[in-house]
Amino acid sequence: PPSFWFYAAAATVFNLVFSAMTLDNESLLRERGLDGKKANELIMAVLFLSGLPVNFLFGWLSRKFAKGKLLAVGVVLTGAALLTFPFVSSMTGATVYALLLGAAGGATTVIYFAIFGHTFGRGHIGSIQAAVQVLSVFASATGPVLLALCREHLGGSEPFFFGFAGLCVAFAVAAWVVRPPRRDTFGEAVT
Repeated sequence: PPSFWFYAAAATVFNLVFSAMTLDNESLLRERGLDGKKANELIMAVLFLSGLPVNFLFGWLSRKFAKGKLLAVGVVLTGAALLTFPFVSSMTGATVYALLLGAAGGATTVIYFAIFGHTFGRGHIGSIQAAVQVLSVFASATGPVLLALCREHLGGSEPFFFGFAGLCVAFAVAAWVVRPPRRDTFGEAVT
């Protein structure tokens, strides 16, 4: 069903962005005029400290709100981090960026693992999660390559950030509005 593809795309865009940005973080931060090593250490700490509480919060929220809508919030946070990064020029800016990316990771990770079983039932969850994991690994491997291509052929990293921020908005809208499949009397998705 279309909801599978919309949810999978929305959930895996975070992996693409995260791997692209964290693999070459020091170099990207030096481009912004910062001490890459020092700023990267700060960002890694902030990512952890902001992601963990958001993990708990979204775990709690997932019991009360539609998972597609929560996934959309996580993707919007990813887009906000992408839009913030090109304007980072200080350690404060780097901290704001890291808070957004950490919150995006905390939100998206929880929903990523909850949405498919909840939406499509447990009967085929192994096959569903396997497909999503393949997409996720592909996205993670593709992110750094796409960022490198942007830097090489488009003269900098900004097209990557702005382009994927726009894609995040599109995926967030899709995750927000897509209707999950109907469920049968046994709780399985009806296609």
